Amino acid sequence: MVCEQCKQRHATVHVSEVVNGEATEKNLCEECARHSGAMDFLSLTGDVNISSLLAGFMNLEQAAAPSKYKGERCSSCGADYRRFATGGRLGCADCYQTFAQHLHPLLKRIHGTLQHTGKVPRQRSQELIRKRQLSQLRQEMKEAVDHEQYERAAQLRDRIRHLETEVGGR
Repeated sequence: MVCEQCKQRHATVHVSEVVNGEATEKNLCEECARHSGAMDFLSLTGDVNISSLLAGFMNLEQAAAPSKYKGERCSSCGADYRRFATGGRLGCADCYQTFAQHLHPLLKRIHGTLQHTGKVPRQRSQELIRKRQLSQLRQEMKEAVDHEQYERAAQLRDRIRHLETEVGGR
């Protein structure tokens, strides 16, 4: 495939960008990709530079304006948010709570959610999905009983029984 920019060299870099909900894709040669800034996340050695990569995800101006985050420090380790913004690492587990207001939008943008659900093995996917559903329904039923919503609790009980017979009958 020929580079879409210079139309001379072989395209070896595929660039996908989403700007304001508009997705664009380009196939570029390495030289054009470097000149366009598409490879800024790579250091000179070709290794991934985590701070540049995170800066791309976060659209960080923090490195240019560190005073914005100057006062915030983790009470456990003393790390500030600038450390994360420039190095891509938090100081300790408590940093997640300390810097939550900054991390939540980033995590949501990268992963689509703030709750980690993990992956489900293909062989056991249906069984695990049903177990999760049962657990969720049991929790909902408990809450319904606690709030004296007995009709809702009875409906949930029936759904639980139905799912349990499906699981047990397999």
